[in-house]
Amino acid sequence: MNAGELRDKVTLLSAAGSGEDLRWETTAQLWVKAETLPPRCPCGDNPELEEVAMTMRRRALAPCTPVEWNGKRGMVLDVAPVGKQYSRALVRMAEPKLCAAMRPQVEKGELNRPVTTMREIAVFPGYLEEKEPVYTRSMPQTASRQACQLTTPKREALLPGDLVRIGRTHYTVAASYTMRPDRDVYDLTIQREQ
Repeated sequence: MNAGELRDKVTLLSAAGSGEDLRWETTAQLWVKAETLPPRCPCGDNPELEEVAMTMRRRALAPCTPVEWNGKRGMVLDVAPVGKQYSRALVRMAEPKLCAAMRPQVEKGELNRPVTTMREIAVFPGYLEEKEPVYTRSMPQTASRQACQLTTPKREALLPGDLVRIGRTHYTVAASYTMRPDRDVYDLTIQREQ
């Protein structure tokens, strides 16, 4: 590979802020060689999602790092070395979400009684995918449980029952599992009354 082929500029992003003030901050800007890949399988979950292979000078770049390229945001899926000087990152050009995780904490309130409050434990980027809704019937109304799957970089582990705020929506962590040593995947649910 010739260094003159690195003609596309990519911005590495990180999640910053707390509470209602979550925002993307620029971590670094890199020169890369970007190649749009053909769709893997037209029968996949979301065939219109674009995947891009980005070749760059070798640097410490982790999977689940949010990036911005050509005005679109995406997340790094995988990074592999190419020779001694370069690495190749596979990036899914789907908008990463800013996530804030909260955990219930019991404190003593007025009259020394226990009060449960939500404590923010982490702010991180995540890739949210919707799953099929699950409907349950209980008298007198039907409740719809919208299930989603959130992929995040390895950070503080979330526990079942923790809340994740994405935008103005609060999700409850239903289950967590590890697909790879560099990322975590969580099943999230949100309750809606119909």
